[in-house]
Amino acid sequence: MKRIYIAGPISAPTHEEMVLHTKRFDEAEELWRRLGYEPLNPVAQVGHEVRAEDFQMRPWDSYLREDLKLLVTADSIYMMRGWTKSKGAKLEHHIAGELGFFIIYEGAE
Repeated sequence: MKRIYIAGPISAPTHEEMVLHTKRFDEAEELWRRLGYEPLNPVAQVGHEVRAEDFQMRPWDSYLREDLKLLVTADSIYMMRGWTKSKGAKLEHHIAGELGFFIIYEGAE
């Protein structure tokens, strides 16, 4: 089964915005599962509801390090809208490109 990594903005300054971001990741995960892929959702790695406060207590790069471990196990990457405004998603996009992943952009699928 093809593995697709979901990339996009996760962190946000408020809890409400963070909830919206995590909901989008969950929706993308469901979409790709229905299409026959094994979706790799970095938000699901956290193991609990992601809150803006979590990102203030734990360094951003510690999340990215975990995400990159998951990313390199994929065959392709799905770039959600807004990814160009996310430092982490831009890094994930670059790495996926260098590794020769098939890159799919939200709205073009």
